[in-house]
Formats: sequence, structure tokens, C-alpha cells
Amino acid sequence: MIPHTPDANKEGLKATTERLGKIPFSEGNVAKMAGSVYNLEGIRSGWVKFRINSTLTAKVLEEIKTSTPGIANLELGILLNEELVPVGKSFNVKSEMYAKGQLVRVEYETFIHQIDETGKSENSLPKESFSLWAPRVLSEDVINGTQISNTKELIQSAIKDRVYQQKVISNAGKSFYIA
Repeated sequence: MIPHTPDANKEGLKATTERLGKIPFSEGNVAKMAGSVYNLEGIRSGWVKFRINSTLTAKVLEEIKTSTPGIANLELGILLNEELVPVGKSFNVKSEMYAKGQLVRVEYETFIHQIDETGKSENSLPKESFSLWAPRVLSEDVINGTQISNTKELIQSAIKDRVYQQKVISNAGKSFYIA
């Protein structure tokens, strides 16, 4: 549905990428060099992906070692009211650079807000959970005084940055996605 657009230079590529990023529900742009080849080994020489994303500040809840020495995934948390809630695991990081309790700057592609109404009584609140799609730790150095991101602010910024997704699970067992 999206036409291929040849660009002759960086300025053309920038303009095309910005235009494609503004299309409703766009995830960004995959730019390919003329003559690049898609192969089954996963090597994408001459390809670059420009993704729509946003950032937040998270607290490291846990360091999860991988089978590769010196590499870990970080379980990340943000604030819901005054309570830390998990939002998922980062991609691989060098484990010696991070510790439990540390604040980190994280880039993500989608902020997912799930509202589960199943089992909810008439006067109770639904269960809420939050997760990040493709969280990448950008830096272990967070400016002194930086606060952990909270869900209320994140929902607002994710809507503004067009990376918010809400999933409602109703008592009727149906799911509704709102982007």
C-alpha cells in the first residue's frame, strides 16, 4: 500500500522518511540501497530501518545473565502511582555496566497499556499492566536528579509520540486494541 520512493540523496531520504512516519499507524521506514539483496541468512547489507520510537527512564529491577559471558538482559521497571511495576526486559547489554536499582535511559517502539476487566467486580478497578515493545538501553549514565518515568506521564508522551497502544480485555472475553 505504501509506494516505493527512490531518493537521490540524504535530503530526499530524510523528507521521505518524515513523510512516511506521519502516515497513521506507520512504524517508520525501511530504506534500501539500490541493488541491495534480501537473503535468507538475515544479512541486510545496504538496509537501514528508521523506526518511530520514544524514550523513558526506568529502574533496573533485575539483571538476568545470558549464556554469553559478560552479557545480560535487564528487567526494567517504571512507577504506577508510587509502586514500581515491571515493563519487560531489555535487549542484551554489557553486564558490568549495570546493577540492580540503577536508573537507565531506554528507547522503545511501543508503550503497551493492558486493561484486564475479566474477573472485575462491580465496584473494583480492572487490572492494569504495562510493557514495552523493543526496549533498548541507551545509556547507563542518567543525569543526576532524573526521576523514574511514571505511567501517567508515559501514556501522555507515548500518545504524543504516536507509540501508545491500549489493549482492553473485557468480561465477555473480547480484546480491543486502541492505538
